[in-house]
Amino acid sequence: MDLYKRAMEVARQYGIPEGIFLGLIEAESSWNPNAVSVAGAIGLTQIMPSTAKLLGYNPQKLKYDPELQLEAGAKYLKEMYEEFQCWEEALAAYNAGPHNVKKYHGVPPFPETERYVQKVMALAEKYQKEISKGKKKQKQTAKFENKKTVISKFKRK
Repeated sequence: MDLYKRAMEVARQYGIPEGIFLGLIEAESSWNPNAVSVAGAIGLTQIMPSTAKLLGYNPQKLKYDPELQLEAGAKYLKEMYEEFQCWEEALAAYNAGPHNVKKYHGVPPFPETERYVQKVMALAEKYQKEISKGKKKQKQTAKFENKKTVISKFKRK
């Protein structure tokens, strides 16, 4: 399975900007589906077992299934976005828990969480640029391949 392509599909399926979801994955696990944190967070999206259960996933199955890891992470991030209506706050809730975002009426003043939100948003911008370049290349290639005659734009001297 191509994790990058699948992650983009899952992001679209859940209505999450692709760049944000890809940035979250890189920040959480560096794209390692076998990652397990000291706190016990699992896989690509570093979902805690207790959160996995609340979302309806079996934490044991999640450990060994990258596709489920992507779905669980997207589902949780989407829930956080629906609650806070702001991607920065949704990411802060993903990292520090929704109770802390509510308590502080926004991104909590925890250095780790502030750095996390900044990192994911910076990565999101990087990924979004890559995605846009890729789409532009695909369009150009498709246009070129659909032409039967190619006329040079450059005149010979």
